[in-house]
Order: sequence, then C-alpha cells, then structure tokens
Amino acid sequence: TKERNRLMSAKIPSDNSVYKQKEYWEKRFEAEEEYDWLADYSAFRDLLRRNLTADARVLLVGCGNSTLSADLYDDGYRNLVSTDFSKVCIERMRAMHAKARPEIAWEVQDMLDLSYEDASFDVVIDKAAMDALMVDEGDPWHPNERTKRDVDRMLSEASRVLKPGGKLLSISFGQPHFRKRYFKHDKYSWRVRHEVFGDGLGYFFYVMRKSVGVDDAGKPMFDFDSDYDDDDDDDQAAAEEDDKNDDDKKDDDEDDGPVDEDGDAMSSLFA
Repeated sequence: TKERNRLMSAKIPSDNSVYKQKEYWEKRFEAEEEYDWLADYSAFRDLLRRNLTADARVLLVGCGNSTLSADLYDDGYRNLVSTDFSKVCIERMRAMHAKARPEIAWEVQDMLDLSYEDASFDVVIDKAAMDALMVDEGDPWHPNERTKRDVDRMLSEASRVLKPGGKLLSISFGQPHFRKRYFKHDKYSWRVRHEVFGDGLGYFFYVMRKSVGVDDAGKPMFDFDSDYDDDDDDDQAAAEEDDKNDDDKKDDDEDDGPVDEDGDAMSSLFA
C-alpha cells in the first residue's frame, strides 16, 4: 500500500488547476488508499488538543483519504463528521473505518455549499482543502476573482455552521501575510491568530474564533475566558501590524486600495 501511494503521489499533474476538479479526485481516490498532505497528525496534535474539547462536535471539510479523521477518533474525539465532495472517497473511507471507528459520520458535502444548519458545529477543521482552492490564484498579492469568490464561499459556510465562540482551524502551507488577507473580514465575525509548526519553513496552524454575539452597537463580542486569552490577542495585534507593514511596502507605488461606501479602508482585500 505504501509503495502504491508513493507511486501515485509521484504523478504530479502538469497543471495544478486539476486539484480543483472533482473528476481528478474521483479517479485518484479509486486507486489511492491513503495520503496525507503537509504533515501527519503527530506534527500538529498538540495544537489541535489546545483547541478541541473531548465533546466538541467537529466538522472536517475536504477530508480526502487522510488519516486525520481516524487520528482524531483514536485521540478521543468521537463526535466527528468527515466530509468530501468525492463520493468515491467517502464510500471508501466509510467502509475502511466502519468496524474500528463506527461513530465517525462520513458524508458527501461541498464545502462551498454545506447542507448543515446554522450554528451546528463547535469546530470546523480544514487541512489543505483551502489550499486546493488557491492553486491557480495567480499573483498572491492580487488573486483572481474566481479564487477570491471560492475562498469567500468556503469561509462564509464555515462561519455560518459554527456555533457562537466556535473555531475554524485551518492547517496550511499558506504564509500569514497572504492567507490572512482572506481570513480577516468583518463578515465572518471572528478573530484570527496563527502558529508555525514543522521543520524548515514550516506550516501554519490558523485559528479563527467566532464571536459569541454582538453588543448594543452591533459590534461582535469575543470571549477571552478560555484558551483565546489576552496573550493571544496581543500576538494577533503584532501579526496584524506586520501584515500592514508588508502591505505598505507592496503598495508604495500603487493607489490606496479598496474602500467601503463611506470611504473607510476595508477590513481586508475583499468585500
């Protein structure tokens, strides 16, 4: 099995855009039993544990044939809903884990258009699924409209199905000064922070924590009584300042960028 997976993974497509096509994945999942993108569970297990409770209802989007669902289950997280847009993938994963991990729900879902009710999950986990939407974004400083639209649909759906105070955990190779331009938007009603893990340049573990409600002025309220504490908030402020400096350097010779209808700068690149 490992040899077959090695041979399959060695067949790198000549055009990265195929990673967005269902037909590519259906064919690949028919031949490939298991493959983990970026890193295996042991590399970010401690980060996950800090952001999960044993009874959390967890939605995995774009689960693929990764071991992540099984690893979470074996680590004590039993309220899991693992989804992918590939019917082949879901049927094979359900059959593979039915006996050893019967409580995992395997469902065919499009992460851009989820069928779940609002506020129905405590945590949403994305491991490289968002990365697949961005394989043909073009200039990362000025991504194309299709990429921005698809990513916005994914993040909007994640925010919608999260309960107040819930978290989107995104595991990615996308660097913060590019990726946070997608994550940081008022419409999602969450705060963003990140950590780096792995060897070399590493990978990134993003935590988007949703507000617990709104105040009398209609502004989102955030609960810092749990694991998102004041230190995390300070880290985010510093990270946002770094992002701003990067943007300023990039935009020295450009206009001031998009503004809203009142002439104020938008909270991100995207409306």
